[in-house]
Amino acid sequence: MSRSLQNERAIGRARVTVSQLSLDTAAETPLVTLTNAQGLEVRFMGRGDVILSMLVPDRDGKLADVVLGFDDPSLHVDDRFCIGA
Repeated sequence: MSRSLQNERAIGRARVTVSQLSLDTAAETPLVTLTNAQGLEVRFMGRGDVILSMLVPDRDGKLADVVLGFDDPSLHVDDRFCIGA
């Protein structure tokens, strides 16, 4: 799904990772992952700025994805209803 890591940057205790996401349309788009020290992680793709997932820790530290969307990022390409955007 995603190609090799292109850029990773730490800002304080947060981390920003940018890689390339190959879609079924033979196009590539940036895949950005933001992570903080508490374990929160947000992933979004540059095409349409669609949020793909947001992993949020509960009070016990267990992560759960709280974003309504598709498991396959390529399904967002033809999405008329803008789920995740």
